[in-house]
Amino acid sequence: MMARIRITLEDDDGRAINSDKERLYDVSGGAKRLVDIEAAVESFKQAALPELTAELLTLAQHQFVTDSWLRVFRSANTASLGDSVGQER
Repeated sequence: MMARIRITLEDDDGRAINSDKERLYDVSGGAKRLVDIEAAVESFKQAALPELTAELLTLAQHQFVTDSWLRVFRSANTASLGDSVGQER
């Protein structure tokens, strides 16, 4: 029997992130010895973790850039509002 692991990344509200990308990993389910199970788990980790790590880092980078741009935009708008208020006096 072949076992399959399906991984779905979700946000804090339980919505799938990048739901168009299906992550399926086959794991040898017929293993009866501990050493075989450990080998199957290690194989899964080597296949899944680099891909998931890269995707999570990419998502974090996009969020950081978005947050940075929002701070710059808000700062610029606040400064221009302050200038226009000062000109009215």
